[in-house]
Amino acid sequence: MLFIFGSWGVAGGLVTDQLVYAVIFPALGTLTTGQILGVDRYLESHPIVERNSKLRYLLG
Repeated sequence: MLFIFGSWGVAGGLVTDQLVYAVIFPALGTLTTGQILGVDRYLESHPIVERNSKLRYLLG
């Protein structure tokens, strides 16, 4: 992550492909952690989630 910010040049503008990668990479890691570690599976089987349709929709 620091490599991306260290090599980030603003000569081509403030929003470059490196900034986009720096934002998307941690976001994808955060969003898919539940699927990889199995946290989503545990939450989906919880009785509160089973009764609440909005939570079921949110978790997929």
